[in-house]
Amino acid sequence: KLFEWKLDSVRKERESVIVMIENIVKQIFDKTSTSNTLQELSKAVIVPVGIKQYGSQASFLAVDSSDVDLAVTGLKIGGDKGSQLREMRRLFTELFSLKP
Repeated sequence: KLFEWKLDSVRKERESVIVMIENIVKQIFDKTSTSNTLQELSKAVIVPVGIKQYGSQASFLAVDSSDVDLAVTGLKIGGDKGSQLREMRRLFTELFSLKP
């Protein structure tokens, strides 16, 4: 029972951090995603800006030492590696500024 309690506790803690990260992602990237023209939006499949979990946390197989795998969804970077790196640096800078 202690092991199950510990895993549940860790999972709840991780989930609260994931929500916080998703809120930050939306604050940063929703502004840029709304700058698309109506013509661009009508051609694209609209995926909301947010995060998607994958890996052991998403499949409920995580243990207390597992990492949390997250992907940012809904960015309009068009496959450009430079744009992707710039946007991820923005996210890193914002998250790093919150570090105590």
